[in-house]
Amino acid sequence: MRRRWWIGIGIVGVGIVLIAAYLLFARAPESSSVGIEDEACDLCLRFPEISGESLSGETFQLPADFEGDYVLVIVPFDEAQQVNASSWLPLARELAQTQPDFAYYNVPVFPRMSAPLRTIIRTGMNITIADASLRDLTITVFLDDRDAFLAALEIPDVDAMQVLLLNRDWDVIWRGAGDFSEGQGESLRAALVN
Repeated sequence: MRRRWWIGIGIVGVGIVLIAAYLLFARAPESSSVGIEDEACDLCLRFPEISGESLSGETFQLPADFEGDYVLVIVPFDEAQQVNASSWLPLARELAQTQPDFAYYNVPVFPRMSAPLRTIIRTGMNITIADASLRDLTITVFLDDRDAFLAALEIPDVDAMQVLLLNRDWDVIWRGAGDFSEGQGESLRAALVN
């Protein structure tokens, strides 16, 4: 009797492990390649073509799926930067209310990693970002070649989050780096006026 009980527990345990493994692999977002538009102007930086998935589960082809004539893209590269990305939100929300055709997105860019790690990262972000509207605007990107993305935008390293203002052609017309500061905020406002 006791042996059957232990066998039953063992079968249930194996089942739980198999279901958990399936969920880790089946729910993992895809990795993305980096595409550079052939028609990009020689004197400007254009946001490269990448794909990602919002925390609410919507697939995006960027930059084509960005809405707005002016788009603020906050690009953290690790967990600490992702937490600090929220320092830009008050200004982004203010500009979205006062500037016509302005939108903003949080686009964490990670290197290529295994499906279980992608799932764990996204699950952790869903837990820590309580605001449903912010989860809709947070698009996680896992790049097969993150260096190609960095090179396309002339980002020297991933030591600081990047903040990019794009125009309707997805050209970078302003950039900031790191946590929000009043000086960077004023500079961004001035770029929108010009």
